[in-house]
Amino acid sequence: LKQRLEDYKLAMEGGEKALKARNYRGAMNSFREALRLMPGDAKAQAAFANAESLLRAETMSADKLAAYK
Repeated sequence: LKQRLEDYKLAMEGGEKALKARNYRGAMNSFREALRLMPGDAKAQAAFANAESLLRAETMSADKLAAYK
């Protein structure tokens, strides 16, 4: 259990770092790993949803920009 908690913390920290770097896919992967380690964890679920939303917004903005050109 102790190792699982350590791994969870590392996954969450990795996700936060990826978010700050605007690496939303990487953040989602890290938060998904955190959820694998701690299924149903509210913090990891919220962080995953946030990263997914940011990725979707970034993708939509890129699509709009490409359509404008």
